Amino acid sequence: MQVTPKADYPVEARSRRWEVDGPQAALYEGIWDVLLNRMVTVSFVPDIGQPVHDRARWPADLDEITTERQARQEAAMFADYTVTPNIELAGRTIRSQTTSWREGRHGVVFYVGPAEYARLAADLQALDVVGATVSELRGHPAVDFVERIVASPEFADEDAFWLRGED
Repeated sequence: MQVTPKADYPVEARSRRWEVDGPQAALYEGIWDVLLNRMVTVSFVPDIGQPVHDRARWPADLDEITTERQARQEAAMFADYTVTPNIELAGRTIRSQTTSWREGRHGVVFYVGPAEYARLAADLQALDVVGATVSELRGHPAVDFVERIVASPEFADEDAFWLRGED
């Protein structure tokens, strides 16, 4: 299927656990990816602590992740947009270091309070949707939060291109 820019873009919500094989899948429990128009991903990651990209705490081989914390950090490191709870940083948005797979790009981390994150995560678990459009899903807390990210100044122009086309 060829992807074209769409203002009423399709939204998919899927558990990261489904994307990982074997016993490591359990380490990704609670991590959700929201895919917008099959091109832009917003990852919802339970508490990752600080700093977001502390590579020193990871195994040399990312296939050897053995803890939930490492799985959460890995999910945040490779996300363009991450939503995560942190009581001290709630309401702040922080650009992370450049990721190696997206030259010149920085990830963006949106910190929310623990109660708000719990509400968003519960909505994602209940939503578990593939192929509905953003207009059909408005009113869901997680989708509404994603739309705030899309409208924010931190949202990259190259990502916005895929979500602001003519339908």
